[in-house]
Amino acid sequence: ENIASNNIFFKFDEYGRMHTNFTVLRKHIRQNFLTIDNDITEEVDLSNSQPLFLSVLMKQQMDIRTLISKDVTKYIELVQNGLIYEEVMNKCDITDRDDAKILMYKVLFGQNGETKKENKMFNNVFPNVFNFIKDYKSVNENYRSLSHELQLLESDFIYNKVINHIYNNYNDITLFTIHDSISYP
Repeated sequence: ENIASNNIFFKFDEYGRMHTNFTVLRKHIRQNFLTIDNDITEEVDLSNSQPLFLSVLMKQQMDIRTLISKDVTKYIELVQNGLIYEEVMNKCDITDRDDAKILMYKVLFGQNGETKKENKMFNNVFPNVFNFIKDYKSVNENYRSLSHELQLLESDFIYNKVINHIYNNYNDITLFTIHDSISYP
């Protein structure tokens, strides 16, 4: 109703994410009930966005010897190909992709105590990646610091690169963003 009556809100948080009437809607509602100029919308997003931006951060901050280690190289290759959740499923004996995604999010965004099941599972598959995650949070003295940095990288990419490119090449298009995705007619 707010969108239909042009009562649109937006707010950037301190981590670069923009929150709007659109970002708070469930994906099902956006995909089935929103239109742009009476045209149905399509939504395209980055596959495994947060794990992908972790690989960007690792390339920026990890020492070269660790960066070329077998598990880090494999992790980067998997996220570049959108297959990290499938690898977690295979290596951690998980049958549901959403469960693999939840495991990844707990490792990326949660506290990384050695006794937590998800941390042990991820550490067994990607020990150098896990150590980077744990050390990053420790150095920054806040387990949320990694999620904030990944959101900043994501926002910079979406707004300063992707959206900028779209508007420079298709300046008449109308679209809206939902963090790591773009909806368009």
